Amino acid sequence: MNTVPPTLDARFRAEAAAEGLLDVAYDVLESPVGDLFVGVSDRGLCVISYDTDAEDQAERLARGFGSRVLRSPRPIEPTKRQLHEYFEGKRRRFDLDVDLRLSRDSAVSCSRSSAASRSARSRRTAHSLPARASLGPPVRSERS
Repeated sequence: MNTVPPTLDARFRAEAAAEGLLDVAYDVLESPVGDLFVGVSDRGLCVISYDTDAEDQAERLARGFGSRVLRSPRPIEPTKRQLHEYFEGKRRRFDLDVDLRLSRDSAVSCSRSSAASRSARSRRTAHSLPARASLGPPVRSERS
């Protein structure tokens, strides 16, 4: 088996992402709560999981989005930056586009009523989600 030099491999992955040739880009990020598998499509964040088995995750993503699934760190950067800010205590809310096309397969349930109020479940929309929604206990309301 031939091995591709790391610099050529990194360049290939970056170019594929830059040219819009990927259905999903993913990476595995280190965090204080453990490694996280993070994937983004052209519509936004589509998966974040503690299951970091890249082969299994890539297969699942290919079934849901298309076969062009590749580990490519560049498209993940906005999500990585916001997660890093959250874990440093500098961010309390995420501002990321979210792609819900795989939500029916997800362990996280989404509110059907809010999804039904949208004309398309997976349209590209900026979301500002509570940071604790999937990372711990609910944040107490600050009502008087």
